[in-house]
Amino acid sequence: MERKAYELIKSRGEEGLLQSELWKLMNIDSREGSRITLQLLKRGLITREPVIHNGRRTYKLYAVKKYDITIKVNLDTIRDIPCFTCKFFNRCGRGNFYDPRTCRLLTDWLLTLTGNGSAKRPEMIIRES
Repeated sequence: MERKAYELIKSRGEEGLLQSELWKLMNIDSREGSRITLQLLKRGLITREPVIHNGRRTYKLYAVKKYDITIKVNLDTIRDIPCFTCKFFNRCGRGNFYDPRTCRLLTDWLLTLTGNGSAKRPEMIIRES
C-alpha cells in the first residue's frame, strides 16, 4: 500500500497531491490514508505542507527528490603507499615501536608525492534521479 501511495505522489511531481485525493485514488478511508502518509514521512520519502482546499484544512504531499551521488577517487596517488607492503603494518601505530610519525619510508613517500604535485582531489558528481 505504501509503495502504491508513494508512486501516486511521485507521479504528480512538482504539483503535489492532496492527501484527500490520495485516499480517493487508493479507495481507502482517511484513517488508513493518514497512517500511510505518516509512514512515508517517517521514511523521508515525502514531505507535506498544510493547505486549505474547499474551505477545509488538508495537506499537499510531495515526493522527496533523491540524488544519485557518485564520488570518483583517483587511487593512483595512494597505490604506492609503503604501508601496504610493510611487514610491520599490523604492529604500526601511534606510540608503538613502529610509528607512522617516525617512519622513514612513509616520510620519503610523502615528500616525493608533494614534490611532484601529483595528488589529485576526489571528483564529485551529483545527478538528480
